[in-house]
Amino acid sequence: MILVSTGASSMLIFAIPHSPVSQPWPLVGGHIISAFIGISAYNLIPNPILASSTVIGGSTVHELGYHFVIVLVFFNSIILLSIAMAVATFRVKKPFTE
Repeated sequence: MILVSTGASSMLIFAIPHSPVSQPWPLVGGHIISAFIGISAYNLIPNPILASSTVIGGSTVHELGYHFVIVLVFFNSIILLSIAMAVATFRVKKPFTE
């Protein structure tokens, strides 16, 4: 399963790593919080049409529920952050050490 926000996050974290939005907390926290809100809205909104629009991922995401947040979103964010930190070691000014 591919998270669409990974593309935007990778562009930010690799292209402008010194930006405040490219730091570890906004990257990991933003993905987790938005996925948690989407899954919660799907579980709490009784109208199936409105609820399914909050989580665009089909039956796989709906079946996983909150495990989607932990298994897919969290690990995806950590892997992306790990690769960005490894690449950042080759930069003159280290973006993640401040």
